[in-house]
Amino acid sequence: MLKKYAHLFSALLWLFDMAVLALAFVAAYAARFFLPNFFGPARFGPSPVAESVQLFIMSVPLWTVCFVNVGLYGPRRTERSAHEVFALLKATLLALLLLVFTQYFSGGARYSRGVILLFGATSFVMFAATRMLARKVLSKLRMQGFNLRHALVIGTGCLLYTSDAADE
Repeated sequence: MLKKYAHLFSALLWLFDMAVLALAFVAAYAARFFLPNFFGPARFGPSPVAESVQLFIMSVPLWTVCFVNVGLYGPRRTERSAHEVFALLKATLLALLLLVFTQYFSGGARYSRGVILLFGATSFVMFAATRMLARKVLSKLRMQGFNLRHALVIGTGCLLYTSDAADE
């Protein structure tokens, strides 16, 4: 059943990731421009909303391509949590680098470096937290008997090697 709906689960995970990405962008924008006591006042004031929306729209395919290339939408059931967090870090850093590169060479207005850096850090932390929370929830569900894989081994005859036969 899981293989049958694998594409659906990947699509839902992608949608959830893009919602987290949007939340991370809004949080970075708000932290940079509306928490001036923490980061210092913005020299030129808040970036225009239209430019912010353009930057976010540019970031969606970049994050998607990087996450797909790192393998974050494939099955990771048997993989350790640290491997997934490292893959998230690689994908986020690569996407952030590509975002800065495309933003610089697109010829548009320059965007706040503080927002971009906060966006990268916030998105990584939020992605890692949500993925680890999802792992915990799935683990609890498996302990209760949900989402398990079962195997049935059928055979006849004696085994070629057993521990009893080796002792004789």
